[in-house]
Amino acid sequence: MKVEYTRKGPTHRKPNPNKKPKVRYQGKVKLAKTPNIIYTIEDKYFEDFHVQKSANAWWIDRSKVERLIAAFKMDCIIEEAIVYAGISMAQWKYFVDVHPEFYAVKDACSQLPTLTARNEVVKGIVGDKEFALKYLERKRRKEFASRKEMLLGEDSENPFGGTVLDAMLKLKHIDTLNKMEKLDSQAKSKKH
Repeated sequence: MKVEYTRKGPTHRKPNPNKKPKVRYQGKVKLAKTPNIIYTIEDKYFEDFHVQKSANAWWIDRSKVERLIAAFKMDCIIEEAIVYAGISMAQWKYFVDVHPEFYAVKDACSQLPTLTARNEVVKGIVGDKEFALKYLERKRRKEFASRKEMLLGEDSENPFGGTVLDAMLKLKHIDTLNKMEKLDSQAKSKKH
Protein backbone atom coordinates (compact mmCIF):
# COMPACT_ATOMS: atom_id res chain seq x y z
CA MET A 1 0.00 0.00 0.00
CA LYS A 2 1.14 3.48 -0.80
CA VAL A 3 0.99 6.24 1.82
CA GLU A 4 0.23 9.69 0.42
CA TYR A 5 0.41 12.89 2.40
CA THR A 6 -2.25 15.49 1.79
CA ARG A 7 -3.23 18.69 3.61
CA LYS A 8 -5.48 16.63 5.87
CA GLY A 9 -2.73 14.14 6.74
CA PRO A 10 -1.64 10.71 5.53
CA THR A 11 -4.08 8.61 3.49
CA HIS A 12 -3.71 4.99 2.52
CA ARG A 13 -4.52 4.37 -1.13
CA LYS A 14 -3.63 1.74 -3.62
CA PRO A 15 -1.76 3.18 -6.61
CA ASN A 16 -3.88 3.46 -9.73
CA PRO A 17 -2.08 1.76 -12.65
CA ASN A 18 -4.25 3.55 -15.22
CA LYS A 19 -3.38 7.02 -13.94
CA LYS A 20 -1.34 9.19 -16.36
CA PRO A 21 1.96 10.62 -15.08
CA LYS A 22 1.80 14.15 -13.72
CA VAL A 23 3.47 16.82 -15.82
CA ARG A 24 5.71 19.39 -14.17
CA TYR A 25 7.23 22.53 -15.63
CA GLN A 26 10.86 23.57 -15.41
CA GLY A 27 11.50 26.94 -16.98
CA LYS A 28 10.05 26.96 -20.47
CA VAL A 29 10.62 23.23 -20.93
CA LYS A 30 7.74 20.88 -20.28
CA LEU A 31 8.97 17.65 -18.71
CA ALA A 32 7.01 14.52 -17.89
CA LYS A 33 7.86 12.47 -14.80
CA THR A 34 8.31 9.45 -17.08
CA PRO A 35 10.13 10.98 -20.06
CA ASN A 36 10.27 9.43 -23.50
CA ILE A 37 13.80 8.12 -23.81
CA ILE A 38 15.32 7.89 -27.29
CA TYR A 39 18.53 6.13 -26.28
CA THR A 40 20.84 5.53 -23.34
CA ILE A 41 24.56 6.20 -23.22
CA GLU A 42 26.41 3.67 -21.08
CA ASP A 43 29.90 4.37 -19.80
CA LYS A 44 31.97 2.91 -16.97
CA TYR A 45 32.80 6.39 -15.63
CA PHE A 46 29.24 7.57 -14.98
CA GLU A 47 25.73 6.20 -14.50
CA ASP A 48 23.64 5.44 -17.57
CA PHE A 49 22.59 8.68 -19.22
CA HIS A 50 19.10 8.64 -20.73
CA VAL A 51 18.55 11.03 -23.62
CA GLN A 52 14.98 12.30 -23.86
CA LYS A 53 12.93 12.55 -27.00
CA SER A 54 12.31 16.03 -28.35
CA ALA A 55 11.06 17.24 -31.71
CA ASN A 56 13.89 18.44 -33.97
CA ALA A 57 16.44 18.45 -31.14
CA TRP A 58 20.12 18.27 -32.07
CA TRP A 59 20.71 15.44 -29.58
CA ILE A 60 18.66 13.01 -31.67
CA ASP A 61 22.00 12.57 -33.45
CA ARG A 62 23.72 10.29 -30.93
CA SER A 63 27.18 11.03 -32.33
CA LYS A 64 26.95 14.71 -31.25
CA VAL A 65 26.20 13.76 -27.65
CA GLU A 66 29.02 11.23 -27.71
CA ARG A 67 31.43 13.90 -29.06
CA LEU A 68 30.30 16.25 -26.29
CA ILE A 69 31.10 13.57 -23.70
CA ALA A 70 34.44 12.84 -25.41
CA ALA A 71 35.34 16.54 -25.19
CA PHE A 72 34.57 16.61 -21.47
CA LYS A 73 36.74 13.50 -21.04
CA MET A 74 39.59 15.61 -22.46
CA ASP A 75 38.77 18.17 -19.71
CA CYS A 76 37.56 20.76 -22.22
CA ILE A 77 35.65 23.78 -20.98
CA ILE A 78 32.07 24.18 -22.18
CA GLU A 79 33.01 26.56 -25.01
CA GLU A 80 35.58 24.08 -26.37
CA ALA A 81 33.27 21.10 -25.95
CA ILE A 82 30.41 22.64 -27.92
CA VAL A 83 32.77 23.48 -30.78
CA TYR A 84 34.09 19.91 -30.71
CA ALA A 85 30.54 18.53 -30.78
CA GLY A 86 29.41 20.98 -33.47
CA ILE A 87 26.62 22.69 -31.52
CA SER A 88 25.93 26.27 -30.44
CA MET A 89 25.83 27.76 -26.94
CA ALA A 90 22.03 28.13 -27.19
CA GLN A 91 21.76 24.43 -28.09
CA TRP A 92 23.98 23.54 -25.10
CA LYS A 93 21.82 25.58 -22.72
CA TYR A 94 18.62 23.99 -24.03
CA PHE A 95 20.17 20.53 -23.72
CA VAL A 96 21.10 20.98 -20.05
CA ASP A 97 17.70 22.54 -19.33
CA VAL A 98 16.06 19.36 -20.60
CA HIS A 99 18.80 17.08 -19.18
CA PRO A 100 20.00 18.64 -15.87
CA GLU A 101 21.52 15.28 -14.88
CA PHE A 102 24.12 15.81 -17.62
CA TYR A 103 26.11 18.03 -15.24
CA ALA A 104 26.98 14.89 -13.24
CA VAL A 105 28.21 13.26 -16.47
CA LYS A 106 30.28 16.37 -17.29
CA ASP A 107 31.86 16.46 -13.81
CA ALA A 108 32.71 12.75 -13.89
CA CYS A 109 34.30 13.07 -17.33
CA SER A 110 36.30 16.15 -16.33
CA GLN A 111 38.01 14.16 -13.55
CA LEU A 112 39.43 11.55 -15.95
CA PRO A 113 42.55 13.43 -17.14
CA THR A 114 43.58 14.12 -13.54
CA LEU A 115 43.09 10.48 -12.59
CA THR A 116 45.05 9.35 -15.66
CA ALA A 117 47.94 11.69 -14.80
CA ARG A 118 47.93 10.52 -11.19
CA ASN A 119 48.00 6.91 -12.36
CA GLU A 120 51.03 7.62 -14.58
CA VAL A 121 52.84 9.30 -11.67
CA VAL A 122 52.24 6.28 -9.47
CA LYS A 123 53.48 3.97 -12.26
CA GLY A 124 56.63 6.12 -12.60
CA ILE A 125 57.43 5.76 -8.90
CA VAL A 126 57.88 2.00 -9.18
CA GLY A 127 61.28 1.94 -10.89
CA ASP A 128 62.67 5.40 -10.14
CA LYS A 129 63.85 6.10 -6.58
CA GLU A 130 64.71 9.73 -7.33
CA PHE A 131 61.25 10.38 -8.73
CA ALA A 132 59.68 8.61 -5.75
CA LEU A 133 61.57 10.93 -3.37
CA LYS A 134 60.47 14.02 -5.35
CA TYR A 135 56.89 12.79 -5.16
CA LEU A 136 57.13 12.35 -1.40
CA GLU A 137 58.79 15.77 -0.97
CA ARG A 138 55.77 17.39 -2.60
CA LYS A 139 53.03 15.13 -1.25
CA ARG A 140 54.30 14.77 2.34
CA ARG A 141 56.28 17.99 2.90
CA LYS A 142 56.45 17.80 6.69
CA GLU A 143 58.16 14.45 6.66
CA PHE A 144 60.25 14.40 3.46
CA ALA A 145 60.98 18.02 2.47
CA SER A 146 64.70 18.75 2.10
CA ARG A 147 64.23 22.42 3.09
CA LYS A 148 61.94 24.05 5.57
CA GLU A 149 59.34 26.37 4.05
CA MET A 150 57.87 29.20 6.06
CA LEU A 151 55.19 31.38 4.59
CA LEU A 152 53.64 33.04 7.60
CA GLY A 153 54.73 30.75 10.40
CA GLU A 154 56.72 31.33 13.57
CA ASP A 155 60.23 32.76 13.10
CA SER A 156 62.74 32.35 15.92
CA GLU A 157 65.03 35.02 14.43
CA ASN A 158 62.22 37.58 14.33
CA PRO A 159 63.05 40.42 16.79
CA PHE A 160 59.38 41.35 17.11
CA GLY A 161 58.19 37.90 18.19
CA GLY A 162 55.06 36.28 16.75
CA THR A 163 54.68 35.53 13.10
CA VAL A 164 56.35 37.10 10.10
CA LEU A 165 53.03 38.78 9.28
CA ASP A 166 52.93 40.33 12.77
CA ALA A 167 56.45 41.68 12.25
CA MET A 168 55.48 43.23 8.92
CA LEU A 169 52.45 44.91 10.48
CA LYS A 170 54.56 46.27 13.34
CA LEU A 171 57.14 47.65 10.89
CA LYS A 172 54.40 49.36 8.91
CA HIS A 173 53.00 50.83 12.13
CA ILE A 174 56.46 52.11 13.14
CA ASP A 175 56.91 53.64 9.67
CA THR A 176 53.54 55.41 10.00
CA LEU A 177 54.50 56.74 13.47
CA ASN A 178 57.82 58.06 12.11
CA LYS A 179 55.99 59.89 9.31
CA MET A 180 53.56 61.42 11.81
CA GLU A 181 56.45 62.62 14.05
CA LYS A 182 58.17 64.15 11.04
CA LEU A 183 54.98 66.02 10.09
CA ASP A 184 54.56 67.24 13.69
CA SER A 185 58.15 68.54 13.80
CA GLN A 186 57.64 70.34 10.47
CA ALA A 187 54.43 71.92 11.74
CA LYS A 188 56.17 73.10 14.95
CA SER A 189 59.10 74.57 12.99
CA LYS A 190 56.68 76.56 10.81
CA LYS A 191 55.00 78.06 13.92
CA HIS A 192 58.32 79.29 15.36
